[in-house]
Amino acid sequence: MQLSRSSSELRSGLAAATVALLGAAPAPARATEATSSALLYTEPNRVTAFETRADFTRQLSRERVLRYSFTLDALTGASPNGALRAGVPQTFTGPSGTASYRVAPGQTPLDDSFHDTRYAGSLSVDLPVGRLTTSTLGLNLSTERDYFSAGVSARLARDLFRRNTTIAIGVSGSADLVRPFGGTPDPFGLVSATVSEPEDVTSTGASGGFGRDEGEGGEGVPQGSEGKQVADALFGITQVLNRSTILQLNYSVSRATGYLTDPYKLITVAAAPGTVNAGDPLDYRYESRPDTRFKQSLYAESKHSFGRDVLDVSYRRMWDDWGIRSHTFEGRYRLEVGEHTALEPQLRWYTQTAADFYRHSLIDGEPLPSFASADTRLGAFDAWTGALKYSRRLYSGHELGVRVGYYVQSGDSSPPDAFGSQVSQDLFPRVTAVVTQVSYSFAF
Repeated sequence: MQLSRSSSELRSGLAAATVALLGAAPAPARATEATSSALLYTEPNRVTAFETRADFTRQLSRERVLRYSFTLDALTGASPNGALRAGVPQTFTGPSGTASYRVAPGQTPLDDSFHDTRYAGSLSVDLPVGRLTTSTLGLNLSTERDYFSAGVSARLARDLFRRNTTIAIGVSGSADLVRPFGGTPDPFGLVSATVSEPEDVTSTGASGGFGRDEGEGGEGVPQGSEGKQVADALFGITQVLNRSTILQLNYSVSRATGYLTDPYKLITVAAAPGTVNAGDPLDYRYESRPDTRFKQSLYAESKHSFGRDVLDVSYRRMWDDWGIRSHTFEGRYRLEVGEHTALEPQLRWYTQTAADFYRHSLIDGEPLPSFASADTRLGAFDAWTGALKYSRRLYSGHELGVRVGYYVQSGDSSPPDAFGSQVSQDLFPRVTAVVTQVSYSFAF
C-alpha cells in the first residue's frame, strides 16, 4: 500500500511557495499556528487506513521557531500475504498460530486479521547560526504493536547571493525494533498452511511457523525481536530564477541495515514444470531479504507564480542496490477561484522496476535462493494518482481544506516466467484506492 504524500499549501503566491521549498514554514503572524487533518485511505475489500494528525508551529522569537506534531493512525482490513492465487482452496494460519483463514480458488490470499494502530510524535526547532545560516534539530518517535522507532535529525541551511540561493545539508538516523507477533520466523521457514479443505486443517497447522511450541524444533520456529538502523543524508540547493519562479534540486542517500524482511509475507512453493499439477501451490515459506539496502535519489521541483495562481511540478529518480529503479512525476496547479476559495488539481505517475530477488513463487525441488520475496511492493508496477483539493479561507486566517483522490496500481498479471496453472491466474492483481483528506488550520 502506498499513500500519496501530502504537500505544503500555497497561501499567498510565490513568497509562501519559496518558504515551502526551503523546508521551513513561514513565520506565523501570531504566536502559534496549528493544522489538524484527518485522512481516510480505502482499498475496496482490502486495507482501510485512518489517520489523524495535528501540527503546531510556534514562534519563539524572530529567528527561533518550534514545531511539533502528533499522529494517530489505524489500519484494518485484509492485506495480501504474498502467496499466489491458485485454482484450489488455500488455508493459512495467522501470526498468532491460533486462527486460520481460508482463500477460495482464484482469489488473492488476503489475511483478514490484519490491523494495527500507530502513535507518532515529532519535535524540531530552528536556531540561527549567524545572520545567513539556520540550523534545525529534530526528534521523532513512533510506536505500534509490533514496531518501535526513534530518530534524530539535523539540518543546516545558508543563504547566498542576496538570499537568491539557499544551500542545505541534512542528516538523520533512526533505530528501530521489529517485534513480530509470535516471534521472528526463520528465513524461508515453512509456514502453517495447506491447500486442502478447511475441515482437514488444524488450527496450528502441520508444517510449523508462528504459534509453534519452541520444543518442536525444525524450520520456522519464532526467534524473537530484531533491530534495524537507518542513516540518511541530503544535499539541496534552492534557486530563485526570477520574480515568479524558483527551482529546488536535492540529492539524497539512505543506508538501512539489520532486519529488513517483512515477517508476515509468504512465498508460494509451486509444483515443478513437467509435473501433473505444475504451478499449483505445494507449500509456503516465509520470505527472506538482504540485511542491507543502499538507496540514492535525485529530486527536482519548480514552482511558478501566475499572479495569484501557482503551478508546482516535480520529478524524482530513485535507485538502490536491490535493483529497484523508480521515476515519479507530479504536477499540481493551485487555482484561486474568487477571493476566498482555491481549487488544486493534482496528477502523479510512479513507475518502478522489480528488485533483483523478486519472485512470484519458488519451484519445488530447486535449491533455495539466497533471497526471495513475492511482495508486490518490490515488483515492477505503475501507479497513477489523480486528486482535487478544495480550500476555503475563513475568518481570522482560518482555512478549511478537503482533498479527494483516486489511486490505481497495476503490474504484469501474466509474467513470462509463469508456468502450468499459474498462466490462468492473475499474478499481479490491480489495486485501486480512494483517499479523502480534511484539514483545518488556524492561528492563536
